[in-house]
Amino acid sequence: MYTSDAPVQSGNAKHDISMVGGFQSEGSFVTFPINSKYILVLQDRSYFANQLKAVENKLVPVTIDAVKLFNRMQVLGAYRMVFCQQEKLKFAQKVHKETIKSGNRVNHDVIADKVREIVKKQSVE
Repeated sequence: MYTSDAPVQSGNAKHDISMVGGFQSEGSFVTFPINSKYILVLQDRSYFANQLKAVENKLVPVTIDAVKLFNRMQVLGAYRMVFCQQEKLKFAQKVHKETIKSGNRVNHDVIADKVREIVKKQSVE
């Protein structure tokens, strides 16, 4: 799992624009990688209610898709540096190249879509 020189990342799974209305807006979430194996994820209780019932205050394994999303957020939110304990930065280079090609620094629509997809999958399971 990646971290960066701006490790605290935030977004909104309901709205395409990141953090509309701040931390109290429905669908908001904040991520913070603690080390290469653990990430702290804070989520809006109302929007993520179904997902949180079984996992609140617990250590939960995440899917590969979720790890890719969190890593993407670190790459897109970094000022200059992305760090990985095992120097596996091919995904970071790919995200960086895609971002340059699209002409955007951060594509919040893509992040919001991926969060919705992961939340939907976890709610079904």
